[in-house]
Parts: sequence; structure tokens; C-alpha cells
Amino acid sequence: MVISSVSLYNLIRLPSTKAKQILPSEDYYHKLVSLTRWSKLPEECRIASVAQLCEIMARGFLYKRRALSSLLKLTRNKLPMICYDMIIEPLTNKDLWHIFLASPSESKRSL
Repeated sequence: MVISSVSLYNLIRLPSTKAKQILPSEDYYHKLVSLTRWSKLPEECRIASVAQLCEIMARGFLYKRRALSSLLKLTRNKLPMICYDMIIEPLTNKDLWHIFLASPSESKRSL
């Protein structure tokens, strides 16, 4: 159990917004990695869990903000903000990364 009502398995299956509500990113180390029980998990479970938790954290920190900024540039702010939220929310991190790269100024800077 990560916290009293949520197991690690359930946490990594939640959408990123719900996972961040239950376990804020700054608590990941203290609640997960520093626990002695973490080291008792099989290595493949630890690797898979870390990969999924990194996806959840990266979505909010990096991809979502940058993709939104790029999408605003690409559409020249012609849509209401709620439309952008509806576009961005269901996308995967890979999709968000591609939106970021599609912005002319962003793709030149990242190369």
C-alpha cells in the first residue's frame, strides 16, 4: 500500500490527474522509493512501476505545458481555452511530444 487506501498497482493504473491528487509528485520518493518494502519487490515490478510513475510525473511537468504552449502557437489562439483542454487531456505523452515538435519555433530550438 502506498497510502492507506491505495496500492501501488492501483496508483499506476490511475489517470495522471487522479494519481497526482492522491500522491503529489514531491511525495513519490518519500512514499515509494525510500520504503524498505520497495526493495523487496521483484526487479521487473520496480522497473515497470518507476516507468509508469515517471510517465505520470512527466505528463504534468513537461509534456502537458509545452504541448499546450505549442498548440496555442499552432492555432494562433483561435479556440477557447476549454477546447484546448479537451484536446490535450486524452492524449498520450508521445502525442503531446509530437505536438510540441510540430510548433515551428519549438522544433528548431530542440534540434
